[in-house]
Amino acid sequence: MLKVIIRHEWRLLQADRTAWLVIFLFALLIGYAFLNGSVWARKQQAGITQYLVKSEAQLNSYRQQAAEIEARIVRGEVKEGRIPSAPRHPYQISTFAGLSATLPLAPLAPLVVGEGDLYPSAYRVGLQAETEEQIENPLKLLVGRFDLAYVMLFLYPLLICALSFNLLAAEREDGTLGLLLAQPLRLRTLVVGKVAIRALLVFGAVIAFSLLGVCFSPLRLTSGDVWGRLLVWLAAVLGYGLFWFSLALMVNALGRSAATNALALAACWLILLIITPALVGLSAAALYPMPSRAELIDARRIVTEQVKQIPEDEARARFFAAHPEYPPDGAYTETGKARILFAARNEQIKQRVDEVEARFEAELQRQQQLIARVRFLSPAILLQEILFASGGGDRERHKHFLAQRNLYAQQWDQFFYPRIFTETALTTDDFDRIPRFAYREEPLRHILVRFRGSFIGLWGLALLCGLTGLKLLRRFSPVG
Repeated sequence: MLKVIIRHEWRLLQADRTAWLVIFLFALLIGYAFLNGSVWARKQQAGITQYLVKSEAQLNSYRQQAAEIEARIVRGEVKEGRIPSAPRHPYQISTFAGLSATLPLAPLAPLVVGEGDLYPSAYRVGLQAETEEQIENPLKLLVGRFDLAYVMLFLYPLLICALSFNLLAAEREDGTLGLLLAQPLRLRTLVVGKVAIRALLVFGAVIAFSLLGVCFSPLRLTSGDVWGRLLVWLAAVLGYGLFWFSLALMVNALGRSAATNALALAACWLILLIITPALVGLSAAALYPMPSRAELIDARRIVTEQVKQIPEDEARARFFAAHPEYPPDGAYTETGKARILFAARNEQIKQRVDEVEARFEAELQRQQQLIARVRFLSPAILLQEILFASGGGDRERHKHFLAQRNLYAQQWDQFFYPRIFTETALTTDDFDRIPRFAYREEPLRHILVRFRGSFIGLWGLALLCGLTGLKLLRRFSPVG
């Protein structure tokens, strides 16, 4: 009997132009979201590539100049000076030709931008390190980007509600529901068949349109990690869709009119996707208020001034205590001693700035912990966490990058500090041994562990709503 119901509902849906118009509009939105995400991803990738090429070209230019000077020294045309020339001076190379630690695009960047456009993607290393940040329109960052994650979070439920608000009301109002149930047909079988064909249609459309968009997006489809993330993405989206179908089943089981069902589902969409996340965010900000960005900048300035007031001998003593590999009585030139003082103060500034930022980070972490405890109040919060994490658009990926950036900065210092302090000229072989940064993506299994609670919660809410809806059908009256 279930197959008969599904075939009958399929014929009705085929004749319903409104349903196909809604699906067509949804397909257009998915296409536009893919296009928008792909354009942004290509722009970001081009910027990162251009920056890396420029840095390598500058370093290679110094290497060629150093090779020419070495050749002239070998031929006896020039003598090696006490202080190396600029192309071979380690301080010159470390400061003005320093490479950068760059964060590559997230594995599913065309699908979900997430928070990826909020954080710097390149950090220069060296004795005078600086942060490379891209300037974005603040309003655009506040509103966010129209990507596939946005479509799935906000518009996908509307598609399901538009196809499912009138599962039983029309037959009940026309008086045909009682005739249907007079046949050897259970109400539960009828409703399950109606939901099943709509779910197959919607899920099929989502999977087909998403995979079609993936084929035309700049994703590295040869990577097994990308396919694993796509499977997680689709599983989360299907669970989210199942929740909204289950919610529609619950609303229809209450036995109200079609207009009332539509209004109830619209209210649920507003409460679960707009009001609840907003209240959760406001509550977290009120309970654990974050200091303003201006306070953080002012605190950095104060710390920098305090470090500059430390006596030179004390600053050097702290540096040598932290770096026993550099003997205090080593053969340093006067310029090398000045560089040691500069490096010592830079390290102390960085250490104190990290302490200041850690206090700000602690408040943010408390906010995140509160949101994690109440995230089950809204399936949208659960889905967003899964999509951002699996797609690589979450804050945790940037923290993973910063940890690797710090290790790379240490490798850079270990390579250049001895040469800078003793003013030892760089050879062409030294140029080849300069450390390069290579970002290592966090394994997918670690990411799955991080959001497994949200994944289980999302599917659990869907099953709970579905079972509740089926239970409510027992009290459903086929006569209005």
